[in-house]
Amino acid sequence: MLKVENLRKTYKTGNNSYLVLKDLSFQVKKGEFVAVMGPSGSGKTTLLNCISCFIPHDQGKILLNGKDLSGLGQKELAKVRNQHLGFVFQDFMLLDSRSCKAVIDAFLQAKEQLEATVFMVTHDSYAASFCDRVIVLRDGAVHTELTRRGSRREFMDELLDVLRELGGDRDDQE
Repeated sequence: MLKVENLRKTYKTGNNSYLVLKDLSFQVKKGEFVAVMGPSGSGKTTLLNCISCFIPHDQGKILLNGKDLSGLGQKELAKVRNQHLGFVFQDFMLLDSRSCKAVIDAFLQAKEQLEATVFMVTHDSYAASFCDRVIVLRDGAVHTELTRRGSRREFMDELLDVLRELGGDRDDQE
């Protein structure tokens, strides 16, 4: 469904260049619920902006159902966004735990009833604990991938352990 191959993104400010995404690769299968987590500055927002083609990437590929999104014109991109990509921005998810749970429930319902693929960027280990898999970024690269094998509670504890290790175990509002 979604495949990211060797994605690189550099920001330039004056004479300085900052490599934000470093040959990032992963895939999300049809019907899978996947979250991306990581400390502030790990590249989560940049990754999402590149996948949605809101900003260009320097090199690599972003494939949605086998089609490279980077080669699409604005009309084709608008069609893909209307028919194949949906966005719920994290500001909505931060309106505490009741609305977060309602959004997660809607994602789970879409996954179950529509076989929808859900790809979420979050700081919230509670929200991520409902996922099938979590990709943890560190310094613009995949640090680790965790797959939920036991209960949601056990998965959340596993996520919290990894985030503590990275120093990003709190909501840092990236």
